[in-house]
Amino acid sequence: MASPQSRCVRAAGCKISGMFSPALPGIQDRLHDLELRFAEYTQAFRASPPFGSLQLRSHLRTLDLRRSFASASDAARDSGFADSLFETLQLWDIGVRFTKLVPLIRFREQLRGISMAVAQLEQLRIDDPAMDATRVARLANH
Repeated sequence: MASPQSRCVRAAGCKISGMFSPALPGIQDRLHDLELRFAEYTQAFRASPPFGSLQLRSHLRTLDLRRSFASASDAARDSGFADSLFETLQLWDIGVRFTKLVPLIRFREQLRGISMAVAQLEQLRIDDPAMDATRVARLANH
């Protein structure tokens, strides 16, 4: 009998590399369920989107701002972009429950400080099966 991972690869054409292989018990079953009931899940997503209208507007504004810069590292050095990103994170309740969001001034400084590391991550795509997870982790933990 084929594993859920191999069924996914054959049925959906998805490529799950070793770094994406679920390690926690039950994850393979949940992924298989998602694969089988994908249309139902997308219908539920449309009926009850994860974003409220204010969250969505802020998110889209931040994305539009990012696109207005030549690169992500340029955006990371801009106070206006940092302010918009900070607001979006707040609207997502980052810094409310079990997370912490530094004050805005420090957020701007830290984002500006990692702008060169952001440049190294910019061309990477999370769905790229050839992505080198070890290299990405080193860059992300700058």
